[in-house]
Amino acid sequence: MLNANARSHSKGLCAMYVRSALEGGGVPTFGFPGNACEYFDFLPRLDFKEVATHKSKKYEPKAGDIMVFAAQKGHKSGHIAMYNGKMWVSDFKQPKGIWVARIYQDNPNYKVYRRKDGWSYRSISLEEYKLIFSGKDDIIKATKNRWKKTKARLNKDK
Repeated sequence: MLNANARSHSKGLCAMYVRSALEGGGVPTFGFPGNACEYFDFLPRLDFKEVATHKSKKYEPKAGDIMVFAAQKGHKSGHIAMYNGKMWVSDFKQPKGIWVARIYQDNPNYKVYRRKDGWSYRSISLEEYKLIFSGKDDIIKATKNRWKKTKARLNKDK
């Protein structure tokens, strides 16, 4: 989903695209923040753990890793991207790596997060999409139940 939706250049919608990829992979994102830089606090609530920062000497990205940049002058929302196994992707493919704007390179301040218990990569069902677009609160209950089942399956497979 992340790769399919990505454009050749930024549209300023990195948080929305990464969130959509998370949801497409089966991670519920209710209560999601609007700005990329706010994912510093949000991702740990989704069972993501910090695996690297701008100060890390050794870090090897893995598919599904998420990098969050703090807000900077001229970039008040910060930036967020997910690693697809070959490159970082947000609302656009980043073939030049993590540095999407010079200000981030001049004043680096980012963290990389990875799921603690693995990644389900499960798509949302048609019934769940219907609930989302109907505006019913039942989607919260449906997603929580789906997530419990996914966690139980992952624990059973261990």
